Order: sequence, then structure tokens, then C-alpha cells
Amino acid sequence: MGTSQAVADELKVAVASNFYPTMKLIAKHFELKTAGSSGQQHKVILIPGSSGKHYAQIMNGAPFDMFFSADTEHAKLLEQEGKVDSGTRFTYAKGKLILWSSIDNYVDSKGEVLNKKDFRYLAIANPKLAPYGKSAEEVLRSLKLWENLQGRLVRGENIAQTFQFISSGNAKLGFVAYSQIKKPALSIGGSFW
Repeated sequence: MGTSQAVADELKVAVASNFYPTMKLIAKHFELKTAGSSGQQHKVILIPGSSGKHYAQIMNGAPFDMFFSADTEHAKLLEQEGKVDSGTRFTYAKGKLILWSSIDNYVDSKGEVLNKKDFRYLAIANPKLAPYGKSAEEVLRSLKLWENLQGRLVRGENIAQTFQFISSGNAKLGFVAYSQIKKPALSIGGSFW
């Protein structure tokens, strides 16, 4: 989704944390491809964060040229409010929420580990800021576990911080984006549902 400032030598791009690693590669490729004959190239400045936080920043006048949200809701609201150029909104990817632990064979294929409650902390992204957090809350509510797990929830500001809680061992498991553990050149171990 673009703003009226999107034609520039320097692009400021607000990007959802789950898409940040991919966007770094795209930005680098864009910079190389758009280098002029003098060797000057467009510079892409990426600002990773939660979609909710970026939404609030744009609503308050943050000078982003582009916004890559983890959901369609924030982008649609910005378009309705006239904060972005009409007609520039599109779906660039579809995310997949998973329950993941860095421990092999800890998370079973049906997510029954959530009922066992042999974990101290379950990490989720903040549902008020991050679409993946909102989806995690919806899953836990549908399983009728949301209320019972409140004392065990640790909330990351975004999905990247949530992943860090789990990969560092500070939380035994949590809800993250599938793309965080399965990448073309790298597959991260552990178990997931």
C-alpha cells in the first residue's frame, strides 16, 4: 500500500515483523536493480514492527512511503480514513499461525500440549497490536483455553519478539508465523501444530 510520497530516492517502508526478513531481501534487490548509470541507487529504509503500531503511526502522520501490514484490516482502515493512496491496497502474502516449541516432539500434531499445562509460559504477540496475536487469541478462545491460560501468557510487542521469547527458552512454546520457522535456506528445529 502506497502513500503519495512513494516516488522518492529514499523509501521509508513500514513492514510487519513477520515479513521483515523477506522484505530485507526484496529491498536489497530493488536497490541493486534501480541503481542509475552514476551508481546511485534508491535507498530503502525498513521499519519493522507490529501492524497495529504502524497503523497508529500512520494515523498520526508518520512519513512512511509504503506499508506492508500482516493483515488486511489495518490497511483497509487507513484507506477508508484517506491516510493512504486509494487503490494501492493489495494482498502480498497469506500468513499461517502455528503453535511452536523449539523442543523436538514437545508440540503434538493436535495441539494437546495446551491442555497438559506442563509449561510455565505460552508466548503470543499482543492481540491489540499484532494480527498474529489476535489470531492466537481467537484460537485459544475457540479451544476454551483463553481464560485458563491468562496467568501463563507472555505477550510480545510483535511476532518477532514473540518468536524470540520461544527460541531463547524464556517461553516453552507459543504462537508464531510459520514463515519464521520454515525458510527456503533454513529450517528451524523444534515441533509445531
